[in-house]
Amino acid sequence: MSETAVIFGYVDNLMFSTRIESVVENLGFEMVWAEPSFEGAATEIDRLIPKNPALILVDLGYPHIPWAELISAIKSNPALKTIPLICYGSHKDVETLKVARQAGADQVLARSRFFSALPEFIQKNV
Repeated sequence: MSETAVIFGYVDNLMFSTRIESVVENLGFEMVWAEPSFEGAATEIDRLIPKNPALILVDLGYPHIPWAELISAIKSNPALKTIPLICYGSHKDVETLKVARQAGADQVLARSRFFSALPEFIQKNV
C-alpha cells in the first residue's frame, strides 16, 4: 500500500487552516502544519525534509515567519527545491506577492483565487 501524500502548510489563520485541511483530507491527502514557533530557515528545512511533502503552502500573512527567507531556503535546498510551493496573500498587497515570486515560489495567488481553486491546485501538483 502506498503512503498518503503529505501537504505541508505555513498557515496561522484558524479559519483558513480549517478550510485548507478540509479540502486536503477530502481529496485523500494528509495535512501537516508548521510548528507555531519559527527558529530559522535551517531549522525549518530540517523539519520539512523528513515529512517528505508533496506540496508546500505558505500564507503570506503568517506573522511569525520570515516567509521570503523560508521560500528561498526551501527552493535552494536540493531535497526540497522540486516540491511545488504555492503562496497566497491579499490581492491588495501587490508588493508582498511580488516578493514571494522573487523569493522562488512556484505560484503566488490572491487569497480568493487560492481558495476557489485549491482542489484543482492540489490535484495538479500532488
